[in-house]
Amino acid sequence: MAVPKYHKLTFVTYDDKEDPLGWLNKCEQFFHYQMTWEVDKCFGPALSTNHLTDLAWLPFGGSIDVYMMEFQACVTHAGDLSTLQKAQLFIGGLLEHIRVDVELLKP
Repeated sequence: MAVPKYHKLTFVTYDDKEDPLGWLNKCEQFFHYQMTWEVDKCFGPALSTNHLTDLAWLPFGGSIDVYMMEFQACVTHAGDLSTLQKAQLFIGGLLEHIRVDVELLKP
């Protein structure tokens, strides 16, 4: 199973003047090419409004792949962060024995 890629994206708001099928097809194409999982195809706002805190307190779920997927989903809502900030937040959420090994590599 491939890990989905996440890119920050703002969908064009449907204006109720055109056929919605074209708009929905564009959304589905994007999700297909980004390998987005069905549960991540939400069009509404996230449940929480403090997205940076959600990202900083993201629990490590037991595997790097799951953590990475959840991190990528959260980081799209966290606002403008530098690559360094994203990396530090990601590394900070890892289990200690993994985090130490990663920090020694100075990514």
